[in-house]
Amino acid sequence: MNLRTLIGIFLTSSLILHITITSLCAQQTEEESISPQMRNNIQQGYRDITSFSREQRDQAVTSARRELHELDQSIDRLQNDLDQQWDTMNAATRRETRQSLASLRRQRNEVAQWLGGLRYSSKETWDEVKHGFNDSFDDLKNAFSEMRDHFSSAE
Repeated sequence: MNLRTLIGIFLTSSLILHITITSLCAQQTEEESISPQMRNNIQQGYRDITSFSREQRDQAVTSARRELHELDQSIDRLQNDLDQQWDTMNAATRRETRQSLASLRRQRNEVAQWLGGLRYSSKETWDEVKHGFNDSFDDLKNAFSEMRDHFSSAE
């Protein structure tokens, strides 16, 4: 799969997530949103990975793994909170919730694939893989920001 196809997939996933997450806004609690500290950590990790050269690959991969792990924890917390509210949701909201979370997890898996590419990229492919990772990570980060913004505005 080439870089343009993956970017298209990420943009499509982000759009789907943006559209479907609106129905979940009323069910958001403060604990579900990404904390300002976590957001700063994610942004710093993104800036770090963008500026790293090929020789700094190991440090970049370590930073990216840490940030991806934090995002995984946020997805898990959101899943747990939604599971607790499942019985109060109507069928349409349940369907949208499932679709939104599935889209978010697919997007997360794409980021993980690019992370694997970072780990094993050759010097010749480093820049392309780094840009692909940065784009996918940015899309995932934006998806979380959109969720947080929508949930916050519904409170």
